[in-house]
Parts: sequence; C-alpha cells; structure tokens
Amino acid sequence: MAALNFTSAHSSRIQKSPKKKTPSISSRVTKSSHGPPKRRPSGHDELTNDIHLPDTGIPLALIPDRSFDDDGIVEAIHFIQSSMFNDIPERASGMNSTRISTVLNFRAALPPVVSASHVHVLFNAPSKTEKEISRLMKDGVIRRITISGRRGKGVGSGQMLILLDDWQRRVNKSSGLSDRVKQTYNDLLKSHSGSVDTETLRASLSAEEVKELVHLGFLTMPHGSLPTLSGGINSSATVPSLLKAGSQEASGSLGAVGGINAFLNAGGGGSHLHRQPTSNSIEAPSPLKTGVSGTNFIKQDNVQYDFSLPAMGSYLNLSNSARTHFMSLLAKSKFKEATMDILRQRWNGGIVNDSAISQAKKLRGEFAGVLPGRTRKWKDFWGLAFDWILGECVAAGLVEIFETGTVGRAVRAR
Repeated sequence: MAALNFTSAHSSRIQKSPKKKTPSISSRVTKSSHGPPKRRPSGHDELTNDIHLPDTGIPLALIPDRSFDDDGIVEAIHFIQSSMFNDIPERASGMNSTRISTVLNFRAALPPVVSASHVHVLFNAPSKTEKEISRLMKDGVIRRITISGRRGKGVGSGQMLILLDDWQRRVNKSSGLSDRVKQTYNDLLKSHSGSVDTETLRASLSAEEVKELVHLGFLTMPHGSLPTLSGGINSSATVPSLLKAGSQEASGSLGAVGGINAFLNAGGGGSHLHRQPTSNSIEAPSPLKTGVSGTNFIKQDNVQYDFSLPAMGSYLNLSNSARTHFMSLLAKSKFKEATMDILRQRWNGGIVNDSAISQAKKLRGEFAGVLPGRTRKWKDFWGLAFDWILGECVAAGLVEIFETGTVGRAVRAR
C-alpha cells in the first residue's frame, strides 16, 4: 500500500473561490443613516463661509473705473438713473411679451429721483458735495424731497434729489391734468422751493384742480399739518354724512363707512391713493366744497402743501425690499462677507452667463443655468441692477467695500 506524502507545493487541482459575504439590508441602512458624506469646500463661495477674507485696508470707491468732479452732481444723478435697471435679455429671457411689457411700464412709471446719500458716496468730499447740492438748489436746477421715516447712517439719508427738468417733464406727461393746470403747477414749482400754502393755491387753481393734483400724487400734506380728531372727523359737516351712510347701507359693508373713497373725501391723499368710482357706495361731501378741515381742504387757512411725485411709494417699497434681500444674500456667508463676484452671482440668481462653456451647452441643448425671468431679480425687483442696489446699501451704511488683495473686491456687513 503506497504512502501519501504531503508537500508544500501548490496543487494544480481546481478550487472554488471563497464566496464574499454581502452586507445585509439592515447593515446598509445603518451605515447610510450616519448622513451624507461631507463635501469638500471648492471655490471662493465655500471659502468665504469658513474664514475671514483678508483686508488690505485700502479705501475703495463705489465705482472704481469712473470718477466724478466736485461739480458733477448733475452727471452723478444721470449716472444713477441710467444704471438702476439692467436691460431685458434679447434671447432666452424667460419672460413672454406680456411680462416684458409689464416690466417696462413699471419702470417708466417710477419717479426720476435718486437718494441724496447715493450721490454722496460717489464723491470723496461730503462737505463740498453738500455745498454743490445747495448751490444747484438755489439756482433751480435740482430739488430735494424729504421722506419722513426713512433714515440711515449715510449723509443725506431720508432725502431724494431730482432734476427740475425731469420733474416738469413728468408733469407734462400726465394725462389726468389739463394744460392750464400743468403750466400753473410748473410755475408754482419754480417759484416755491418745497411747499405752497392754500392762499397761493386759491389764487391760481380751483378747489377741484387742487383736489386732482392731490389724488394724482403731485401734492401731499406734511405730517405736522394733519388735522386732529376734534378738528377733523368730529366736525358737524362730516358726521351727519357718515351717519346717513351708515343708516342706508348694510351693517359691515363698505358703504356703511362712507364708501371706498371715504378716506379721500375725509381729507386723505397721496401718490398711492387713487379715487375709484363705485355705483353702490355713498360718498361723504367733498371737503373742498364744505370747508371741513382735513389734509386737502383748500378752504382751511395756514395749511402747507408739499410738492411730490406719483409712484413715490412704489419707488421706496422697491428700494427697501431690494436692500433687505441684498442683506439676506450677504448673510448666507458665515461672517457676512463675500467677494464681489460671488455676491453678484447670488443677486443675479445663477442665470445663464456668456462664458464659452455655457454657450456650448446652450448650442447642444443642455441645461446651462436659470432663465432670468425665473429669478427674484426679475420677478420681484423688475431687473434691478446689482451695482445700483450695492450703492444703495453702501449709502445707507449697511455694507462697506474692501480690497482683499487676493480675490479682488469684497463686501461685508457693518
């Protein structure tokens, strides 16, 4: 019987490979429950969330590639007006013809005003700038409009500037005024700096014409001259008309409180209020006819009317909401600071750019970004330009611009 000898040599016998143990479903769920893998930071946008951007300490101008002379106030006003909105893209705008028409009409209806603080940040000499503005006001070139309740840290906060020619041009374009009223209003605008009293208005315009100017927003009342409750709504001429309306209309209805135009008939007015004719509402007698005290009662003595412009409320709402949104975009960074390019990209909403890669993707029919019409910049802010809203935030003292020395200009919250 032959003996079996065992050696360490490799056998030529075919062997099956050992089976790999597959993880169970429960173990896979357990491993994946720890959360997605952490993404490594890439690009300047992620970098600004982790570390402070370097600051060289060099003061920077708002517009680095353009400078204004000390007497270039008018040029600065034109520059701010022309740079307020971006042009609507000719192709792939993401907006139909109706939306484009709405955007253009909204822009055209805004008053041609600029904030005085925005003008100041374009110059390096606040004192000289203010003296030049005062000189132009004295010469009748520009006008200053004070907005109550609008304050900021910058010089000239709460004040708007407008060229007198632009103001008169807006009056002449108004379709709700006759030629005589337009001419009279423009004459009063030239001869009176900021306001006009009722005695002057009586000598130039009728009560209905003044009332129309108030309803269109060309005349307003300062808060200091608003009537008190005892001298306004409690007067003997107004109370019977309201009692009559309440007795003839259903309780809880609009007509029971004087109709949709009750506030206007009781003396209210402004650029955001427009008379709406109704057939089933009972209106109180007009204060211009009865002589009841109120904000637009021409028969009341010692009342001052301020010159104003229509759609001032729309302009202020747009500016305030855009500044709030701009600061929220800056707050996405950890230290509330970001490079200029990153912040501009956030404001534009990641739209399709003009780079070679994006254009090649568009030619191949691939997705290359968001269409402009679907971003907040165009849906909520009507195409407001990044440089304009940056200037507004700098002028309001909300942000400051600094030079990093490595990644260019940057913005941080104050």
